[in-house]
Amino acid sequence: MNQYVKKLIASILFVFPLLMVTSVFADVEKTNESTQSENQSFDKTTFSEESITSETTESQSEVPTNKRQEENKTSETSEVAEQTSDSSEAVQVRAVSADGYSEAATTEELAQLLADESVTKIRLTQPLTLDRELEIKRDIVIDFGGFAHNFGTHHIYINEIPQSIEFQNFKGTAAHPGGLLPNIDGNAIIIAYMTDFWGSRYHFTGEIKFTGTLDLYDGSKLGLIYAPRATVTLDGVSGVLDVQPMKEGLNAAPGKAYFCRSYQLNVINGSQLYGPYLGKFYGFLDSGDETGSGKTAPGIHILSGSKVSLDYDRADGVSDEGEAVDTLPGNVTFEVSGSGSEFSVNTKINITNDNNRGIIQMRGSGSKVAVSNGGKITINTATTGGFRLQGDSSQIHVSSGGQISVKMAGDDDQPGNNGMRFVGKGLSLIVEGAGSVIDIDKQSGRSSAVRFENGTQKLTVTNGGSLRVRNAGDGKSYVNRLNQGNQAIQFYDASGFLESPGSADFTVTGEKSNIDIRADSGATVDTTGDIDLNFTAGEKTYLVMVGKTGEDKTGIISGDVLNVDLESPTYFDFQNKRIGSETNGIGGWVFQGNGDSSLKIAHSEIALWRKTGATFDNFEKDPDYFSDMTDLSINGTDLGNFVSSPSAGLTNEFAQTGVGMKNYNRISANNQLPMIESLRVPTNADKKIYGHVVVPEGVEAKPRDAWTGEVEVTLRITYADTTKSPVEITALTQGQTDENEGAGYNPWGEGEQGGLFEVQVPNDERLKTGDKVQVVAAKKVRGGQEVTELDSAKTTVDVIPPEPAKLSTTLINAASRSITGTGEAGSLVSLKKNQAVLSETTIDDTGKFVLSIPENQLFAGDVLEIVLNDQAGEAAAKGVQNKPSTNDEIGNHNPSDTPVVYHDAPPFAPAAKIVVEGGLSFLAPSKLDFGQIKATGLTQEAFGQMDAQEKLWIYDQRETKSPWILTIKLSQPFTNDSGFSMQDVLYFKKGEEYQLVNEEELEIVEGQNSTNAQADYSEYLNNGRAFKLVLTKENQIAGNYSAEMTWTLADAPTE
Repeated sequence: MNQYVKKLIASILFVFPLLMVTSVFADVEKTNESTQSENQSFDKTTFSEESITSETTESQSEVPTNKRQEENKTSETSEVAEQTSDSSEAVQVRAVSADGYSEAATTEELAQLLADESVTKIRLTQPLTLDRELEIKRDIVIDFGGFAHNFGTHHIYINEIPQSIEFQNFKGTAAHPGGLLPNIDGNAIIIAYMTDFWGSRYHFTGEIKFTGTLDLYDGSKLGLIYAPRATVTLDGVSGVLDVQPMKEGLNAAPGKAYFCRSYQLNVINGSQLYGPYLGKFYGFLDSGDETGSGKTAPGIHILSGSKVSLDYDRADGVSDEGEAVDTLPGNVTFEVSGSGSEFSVNTKINITNDNNRGIIQMRGSGSKVAVSNGGKITINTATTGGFRLQGDSSQIHVSSGGQISVKMAGDDDQPGNNGMRFVGKGLSLIVEGAGSVIDIDKQSGRSSAVRFENGTQKLTVTNGGSLRVRNAGDGKSYVNRLNQGNQAIQFYDASGFLESPGSADFTVTGEKSNIDIRADSGATVDTTGDIDLNFTAGEKTYLVMVGKTGEDKTGIISGDVLNVDLESPTYFDFQNKRIGSETNGIGGWVFQGNGDSSLKIAHSEIALWRKTGATFDNFEKDPDYFSDMTDLSINGTDLGNFVSSPSAGLTNEFAQTGVGMKNYNRISANNQLPMIESLRVPTNADKKIYGHVVVPEGVEAKPRDAWTGEVEVTLRITYADTTKSPVEITALTQGQTDENEGAGYNPWGEGEQGGLFEVQVPNDERLKTGDKVQVVAAKKVRGGQEVTELDSAKTTVDVIPPEPAKLSTTLINAASRSITGTGEAGSLVSLKKNQAVLSETTIDDTGKFVLSIPENQLFAGDVLEIVLNDQAGEAAAKGVQNKPSTNDEIGNHNPSDTPVVYHDAPPFAPAAKIVVEGGLSFLAPSKLDFGQIKATGLTQEAFGQMDAQEKLWIYDQRETKSPWILTIKLSQPFTNDSGFSMQDVLYFKKGEEYQLVNEEELEIVEGQNSTNAQADYSEYLNNGRAFKLVLTKENQIAGNYSAEMTWTLADAPTE
C-alpha cells in the first residue's frame, strides 16, 4: 500500500484563546516585468541643393543680361559694320579684387593678364579649357582657384627672366602630345626650360612655388613641371596627383613622364600628396652645363612633416622603367628629414631593364640618400628593387631616428632586383643614432636582399642605430661564392682581372648598436672573387648572423679573407641552421675563408653548439659548452685552427673536437644579465613553486629560456601563520638539452618548458592561502653577476573547493519544498537540476542552510545537486595560470560528477546529490492559527486560519496511476501547559457538514491523477475555513493549547 504522511501542529491560547497555528511557507514566484522601449524612427526630410553652373568658352564672352540686350539691338542696326569689323568685339577685363588679384574667366583673359606687365596677381574664377600656349615673363602669383583646368596639349612656358613664381590652388590635366614617337620625358604642363632647333631658349633658374591645394586629375598624361635648372617648392600643399602618362601604343603604363623634373624639389611645411597611379615622381636627369646656375643641394628634399605617398597597385608596369625617383648627375641628395616627414611607395611596377631596377635610382657619383630626425622612407614593392645607387662614392645615411624600410614580395627571378643595390665603388651604408633603422625584408625569390657589385664598401652602424636584413629566398640550396642566390647580403666581384676589388667592412660601435642579418635558405654574407670580409664589433654592441647553407662544408659568412674581431660585445650570435643527415653531411659551418682568415673574441662569454646536434634541431636548446668571461683566438682556412684561450674549459672543448670552428654550427655570447621573467602565482593546492628565467638576446629579439644550471635563484616563503618563521630556498634553472624535446620542467603535466626553476615547499606541505613567495636574489652561476630584475612577491591563492554538503534531508519527492544541511560557513549553496540552478542561499555562520524548492520542478528520478561555492573569487584574475575547472568568477565550487585532480592537492570530491522519489505525495497546510478565545462559559466556535497561499496538492508519479484517498486524524489532542486535554473539539468541513476529527481516520478526499503534475484540491480547504473548533463550557480552561494532526495519502481500498 502506497502511503504518505504529514503532521499538522495546532495550538490555542485561552484568554481564553484557543490557538491552532499553521505555519506554511510558500515561495512566491516573482516575475520581473521588463519594459521594452520601442525604437521609433523619425521621418527625415532631405534637402538637396542643385548647383547650376554654366561653362563659358572663349568664343562667348560673359556679360550681364542688359548688356547683351543692348548688343543685340546694336546688331540689328549695324549689320554692315559688324561684317567688316569682325575683330572689333571688345574683351571685358575683370576688375581687381579687394586682395589685389586681377580676375580672369577665360583663356583669352588669362593671356591678356599675363601680357600686361602691370599685373602681379591673377585669379581664375572658373574652370578653363585652354586653347593656346601661355607664357610667363615676369615674377607673378597665379591663383588657379582649385578649379579643374584642362590644358589639352597646351602648356605654360616660363621665360628665364623671372626669379620667383607662385602658383596657388593648382588643379590641371593634360593630354598626350601625340606624334609618332612623342618624347614626353621632357614634357609637362609647366615647362621652364627648352632649346629648339632654331635656338629659342627658356632657361629658368629661379623658384617656382606651389601653395594651397595641388591636384592633377582625370589621369593626366603629362606630369606637372619640367624645370631642370630651377627650384620647385611645394609649400604646405595638399592634393591628389592622378597622373597616368603613357607611351604611344601603350594604354596603361607609367611612360617617361615625371610629376616633377627640376634641379631641386622641396616638399615642405606639412605638405600632403598622394599619387594613386603615379609611377615616376621626381627626376633630375640633365648633365653637362645643366648646373642650376650655381645652386646648391640639388635633388629632392622632403622636410618638416611633409608626406608623399605613391601607390601603383597595378601589375601592368612598363617593360623598362618606372622609377619613383631617378637622378643622373653626381652629388645629388634625396633627403627626408623631420618628425612626420615620409616618402612612401607601394608599387607593382616590374622594371625589366637591369639598368633601371630601382624604385629609388641615383646614378651619379657622390649621390646620397639622407634620412634623419624621424623622417621615413618606406617602399613596398612586388618585384622591382628598392634602391639602386650606381655612382662611385655614393652613400645611404640614416641618422637621428630616421628610418628606411624596404619590403619586397619577390624578385621576378632577376639578380638585380634587390632591396638595396650598390653598383659603384667606395659606397657606404651608415646607420647612426638611437632609433635610426634600415630594415630590408625580402619575402621570396633567390636574388640577394642587398647587393654590392664591387668591393671597398663600408657598412657602419653606430651610436644605437640598427641595420636589419632578411632574405626568405626561394627555399632551394645553392653553393656559396658562385653568385647563385639566396644571400642576405652579397658582394659581387665585378672588378675584372686587372683591378683589386678591395674589402667589404662591417663595423658596429656604440652602445646598443645592432646589425642583424638573416637568410632563411642561404648565406648571411657571401662574396665572389677576391673580395675580403672584415667584421668589427665594439663594446656593448649587437651582431647577429643567422643563415642556412646548402652544403655542410660551407659557411653562413664567406669571403676570400675573413676577419672577425669582437671586443666586449653585449651580444653576438652566428648560427647555421642547416640540419643535414649522415649521407649529405650534418649541420653546416659558420665561417668560410682562406688561410689568412681569423676570429678574435675579447672579454666575452662564449657558448658553442656542435654540428652533430643539428639532426635534432639543437639551435635553440642548451649549448654543448658555455664559458664565463674569457678570450678566444682562432685562425686558418675556414677558421679551423684553435689558437688560444685563457679558459681551460674552452681550451678543452676545442681540444676534443680538434678542428677549430669546423665542428660547430653555432657560436654565441650573451653578456647581458638574466631576468626573472615571472614568478608563478602559487595556490593552496601546491607543494612546489615555479618561476621562469629568461636571458635577453638581440636588441629586438625575444629573450631565450635560461639554460640548465645557468642561473641560481633564492626564493623566500613567508607564511600567513605568523607563528612560523620565513624560509629561504635556492634552486637552479633547468633548460632543454636532449633530442627528446629537452629535459625542462613540466609543472603538473602542463607541458615542458625551459628556463624554469622549481622550489619544493618544506616538509612536503602544501602552501596555505595567504602565504607569500618572493625571489629575493638571483645570479649567474658562471661569473656570479647578480640579477637585478627579480619580479614581485606573489600571494598564495585559494583554489580548493569546500567539502561537499552534508544533507539532513534524506527523502525528496514532488511535494518537497526545502532541503536542509550543513557545509562551509559563508559558502554559496546552489540547488541544481541538469546544471540549471533552481535556488540558492548562503550557509550561515553555524554552517547550516535551508534551500527552498520551487513549485512544479521535481519529478520522480530527477537528480538534484547541492553545490557549494566558497565565493573566494576568480583565480585567473589573481594571476593563477591554468586554474582548475572548479574555479569560476564566484569562487571554488564542487565538481559535478567525478573528482577533479589539481596540482598536489587530494582530488576534489563531487557535489552532494539526492534523487527525487516517485509514488504518492502531497502538499497540505502544516499549521493553523485559531487565534485567541475568551472564556464566557457558553459554547463557542473558532475557525482555523492558514496562510492565504496554502494549497492542497496531490502528486502521483507512479508508473500506473490508481485511485487514492487522503485522510486526517488527531494524533495528539489539544493539551495545555498543565496537561489538561480537551476532547472532541476539532471539526473538518466535508461537503456541507462539519465532521469531528479525532483519533480515527477521517476521509477528506478521494481521487485519481492522470499526469505526473500536481492535482489541485485546494478547494477542500474551504477558503481557509475548513477547520473549526467547538468549545463547550467544560473545555474552556485557560492556557496555551497545542495539538497534532496527521494527514495520510494512501491507495484507495479496492472492493
